[in-house]
Amino acid sequence: MPKAVYQHSLCRGLNKGHKVQKREVYYLLFFFRTLFVIQFLKTGIRPSRRRGALSKRISVIREVIREVAGYAPYEKRIMELLRLSRDRRALRFAKRRLGTHRRAIRKREELHGVLQKT
Repeated sequence: MPKAVYQHSLCRGLNKGHKVQKREVYYLLFFFRTLFVIQFLKTGIRPSRRRGALSKRISVIREVIREVAGYAPYEKRIMELLRLSRDRRALRFAKRRLGTHRRAIRKREELHGVLQKT
């Protein structure tokens, strides 16, 4: 067994709350047709903490969809504003369309990266 690792006793963040022992790898023994089968269950990260993490499969699927469907009209307009180096105006336009400042910044950075590749 590995050494016990404890979470922080902070009041904010992913490790908030009282100190607890980290989740470890568990081994399950199954009796299957006169054979013992060992199955490894890795329980390092809770599924609720995994939300928003980008996997390879999802990134490939999104690339294919982007290649087939292209860009929305508002995204084309943002790219045009970025081409004209009107970054601040592009951010304001994206914020109007997407609703929040953080989403707008993320969209602007994404489309700026697309323009740099081409």
